[in-house]
Amino acid sequence: MFSHYIMKNGDKQLCYLLMCFIAGCLFCKLARMVNTCSSKKPGVGRGNVPISRTTEHAGQSGGSPYVVYGTMRCPYTVKQLDSFTESGIPFEFKDTTQKDNANEMISITDNPNSGVPVTANTQTKKFRTGFMPANELMSSLN
Repeated sequence: MFSHYIMKNGDKQLCYLLMCFIAGCLFCKLARMVNTCSSKKPGVGRGNVPISRTTEHAGQSGGSPYVVYGTMRCPYTVKQLDSFTESGIPFEFKDTTQKDNANEMISITDNPNSGVPVTANTQTKKFRTGFMPANELMSSLN
């Protein structure tokens, strides 16, 4: 009597496959939406700091001893960059989503699992990991 309501084994597998496909599509759409919303304008990250392979700030045309390694998706990197900019301290930003910048950061920290931001003084060869206000960071790197 109720036998026509019972799914056969092949029907259950097809239903499960269809549900997995729909869940996967929704997950991909959500991931794209989060990725798209991570910056307000193309080419500009949070805090209005330009995203580029190597960016020099505060009117410095090369030779700044301070290098900040990080990604614009990291709120602490953005906060570090904003702190340098607000303090008027010249620095260079290197986006670690670029493999050569990431390798450079790893060679400085000797730790492939180091978090970001990493701020280094190229003259003293000292570095710090994590956010610190720019003035405190300068005293610890000099």
